[in-house]
Amino acid sequence: ASGLMMGPDKKLYAAQSKSQRIVRYDQSGKEELVAENSPCNDLAVYAGGVYYTDPGNKKIYHVSFDGDKKEVDQGLGFANGLILSADQTLLL
Repeated sequence: ASGLMMGPDKKLYAAQSKSQRIVRYDQSGKEELVAENSPCNDLAVYAGGVYYTDPGNKKIYHVSFDGDKKEVDQGLGFANGLILSADQTLLL
């Protein structure tokens, strides 16, 4: 995993860059798939889903918890590292 973050559901989210998946782990360590076919490096988790970076393709994506995935930005020199502001209105 290249990116890890605790979600509001108290689960650990992980960007598995090699397998191009985003997963989450419950407190017992059980893994659950959040998104596949998602080249990812870093992620930011909030109540509405997960933002993640795809530095190889210079993009940022959002995937909702119901599986809807969309590109939200492109053309960044190296999309790496992101976080939401405390009030979750800004993606930094």
